[in-house]
Amino acid sequence: MIVDAHLHIFTEVNGLSPHGPVCSDAYGRVRVGGQTRPFLPAYFKQTAFDADSATALLDEMGVERAVLMQNAFIGIRNEEIAAAIERSEGRFRGALQADPVSPQAVHVLEQFAERTGMKILKLELSEGWGWTGIYPDLQVGGAEIARLWKAAAKKGMSVLVDPGPPLGRGYDVEAIERLAREHCDTPLVIDHLGYLTREMADSPRHLARWRQMWGLARLPNVYLGLSAAASLLGEPYPCPKTCALVGEVCDEVGAEKLLWGTDAPLTLNLYTYAQMCDMLCTRVGLFSQDELELIMGGNASRLWWGD
Repeated sequence: MIVDAHLHIFTEVNGLSPHGPVCSDAYGRVRVGGQTRPFLPAYFKQTAFDADSATALLDEMGVERAVLMQNAFIGIRNEEIAAAIERSEGRFRGALQADPVSPQAVHVLEQFAERTGMKILKLELSEGWGWTGIYPDLQVGGAEIARLWKAAAKKGMSVLVDPGPPLGRGYDVEAIERLAREHCDTPLVIDHLGYLTREMADSPRHLARWRQMWGLARLPNVYLGLSAAASLLGEPYPCPKTCALVGEVCDEVGAEKLLWGTDAPLTLNLYTYAQMCDMLCTRVGLFSQDELELIMGGNASRLWWGD
C-alpha cells in the first residue's frame, strides 16, 4: 500500500499571496500581483492539475491512495476536493481550508467536515504560501488559529500545519506544541519535515529551531509529513542528504511517525513522480522493509482510512 499523503488538485489557481492575488496563466505559469512567474513545469499548457489528471498519475505509478491538499496561494478548493473525494470510491481523503481571519472560518470548517473524506484541517502558516504572509499580524498562538484548531478537534479531524521556514512568522514551535498538548487526542501532522531550506541548512541557529520543530513528533499525537523536503533543500535526485535527514529523524521519533508524500504537481519542477516514489526506497540499509511500509503508506492509511 503506497499513499501519497500530500497531493494537490486544482482546475485553476485563484488564491492570495503577500504580493497580491494569484491566478493561472498558461504553460505552467501564474500571475502574482500582476507579475508572471513559473509555478508548474512548462509542459502544463493549462496551469491546472485536476482530479482526473491526479488519478491517471497515481494509476501509472502504482500509488493506491492520496490525500488532497490545498493552500492559500493556490486558493480555497474545498468544493473541488470534496467532489473529487466523493467520486473516488474511497481512494482519496482531503484537507479543508478556511481563512482564519474570516468570521465564517469555523462555519466553513463545520460545513466541510460533514463531507465524506474531509478528514483534515490544513493550516498553511508559511509567509510565502499562506496566512501569516497575507495577514502579517496573525499569530500562530492567537485566537484565530486556536478557534479553528478547537473546531477541528471537536469534529474528530486531524490538523496539518505547514509552518514555513525556521524563524519565520509561522514557525512558532511553542504555540504549536501548546495546541498539540491541549488537543492531545487530535492528530497533528507537521509537514515538509519541518521545512528546512537550502539557504538555512548550514545555519546553526536555523538548524536548532528546525530540530525543535520536528522534535515535537516525540509527542504521542504528532507526526511528520515528508513532502517537498528534498525540493526545499534544492537537492538533485537521488537526494542523499535529504534521505539521511529523514533517517536521522526516523531514528529519533520512529518510522510510525513519518508520512511520505510528494507535494505534486508543484515538485514536478525538480523531480519526476517516479523519482519521488523511489527516493527513500533506493537508500539501501537506511530503512528496513517494515519501516518503509509504514512511511510509504501504512501510517497514512491508519490515520485517515482507519486501516
